Amino acid sequence: MDSEKCSVLLCVLEEGSLSAAAEKLDYTPSGISRMIASMEKDAGLTLLIRGKEGVRATRECEQLLPAIREMSYWGKHYEEQTRSIRGIETGMVSAGSVYSVYYPWLSQMIAGFSAQHPGIQVDILEGTSSEMAQAIRERRGDFCIMSRREGEFRFIPLLRDEIVAILPKNHPFITAHPGEPFPLRQFEHEPYIKLYPQKESDGSMLMERNGIMPQTRLTTEDLFAGYAMVEAGLGISMENQITARQYEDRIAILPLWPKQEVEIGIAIPDEKVISPAAAAFAKYALKNVTVQHMPA
Repeated sequence: MDSEKCSVLLCVLEEGSLSAAAEKLDYTPSGISRMIASMEKDAGLTLLIRGKEGVRATRECEQLLPAIREMSYWGKHYEEQTRSIRGIETGMVSAGSVYSVYYPWLSQMIAGFSAQHPGIQVDILEGTSSEMAQAIRERRGDFCIMSRREGEFRFIPLLRDEIVAILPKNHPFITAHPGEPFPLRQFEHEPYIKLYPQKESDGSMLMERNGIMPQTRLTTEDLFAGYAMVEAGLGISMENQITARQYEDRIAILPLWPKQEVEIGIAIPDEKVISPAAAAFAKYALKNVTVQHMPA
């Protein structure tokens, strides 16, 4: 199977249409269509469902996606290595952080690295820790600041962070129990604002691990909206302390009882599979991981 065709198919699925993929990859729509048709002929399967709202993968295509991603990844890996040997440095790195407090440091790393390696493109990856871990497994992520997840990738610890309760400043618990931590079981008796619904997050994993069934009233994927709803008294929620403390002038932050922690660090692909471009970025960034550069 042609690795370039695999990359094209993945772009079509990501963009949701042949024309959008063609524009992004600088192909013609007919050229993209011929490449997909060639893949379907070679596979003996229909790979795309075409409709008025765009295209999506068939069930058979979804079953093949892990192999298609592998082919695309190793094709790009091969191109990067051959260009590097010839002294031509190119490639692409996907880097991201689950926690916004790390954006300034990550941005500095991207700026410094890009100045030294102008031929390597750095894209920003977004998502929860579980989504970033999945991106690394699928060869879509190269440098992710996230909480620890299991997987065949390297994890460099940075710090241990608490999961905390976030409440309105005038919440009755604060008045009745000044200075006390917030009981986990209390989430079963309060209106709960769930952040990142339908996604695995540190909060959802904590709830499942402790057998907590919260009274979910509202859900949102927008962190700012979640804090605004808590501030307005619509419910309570929980978040990583490293993130919540950015909003402590607007909401109350209480430790949980029993205490809950996660380990935050940097996840990068295993040395056996990391691309030359990603390896160069990881080496540059990890060399600059110092106490004064990273959020406390």
